[in-house]
Amino acid sequence: MELITQAEFARRVGKSRQYINTLVANGAIKVYSVPGKKSKYIKFEEAKKALEDIKDPTRDPQREANKKRKKKKPVVEELPEDTEVAEIKKKAKAQGIDLSDVEKKGVTLNKAKVFKEVWLGKLA
Repeated sequence: MELITQAEFARRVGKSRQYINTLVANGAIKVYSVPGKKSKYIKFEEAKKALEDIKDPTRDPQREANKKRKKKKPVVEELPEDTEVAEIKKKAKAQGIDLSDVEKKGVTLNKAKVFKEVWLGKLA
């Protein structure tokens, strides 16, 4: 008989703490108090069996599909700088135009397009 906290049980079975707390509140999982301790505890094996008993078997195919989908995380790579933007930077530098104030503004959305428009405006 292993008494553990609800949070520890949630970590061990891979569920959220909130979900386990909801099951406790609904009476699906029984809690125990330990004299001198403020927290409520649950018996691991008893709670694990209760969790398996309420599991909906019709959802198993969806669970498997979710596991496969979660494993396929996209690889994030940093893309090289746009060649057109690089050319504009070279031209600006050759003409002695300082564009550092534009870069310091931290434009992130459509950065290349914004830089292109600003730099073309300064080069014109």
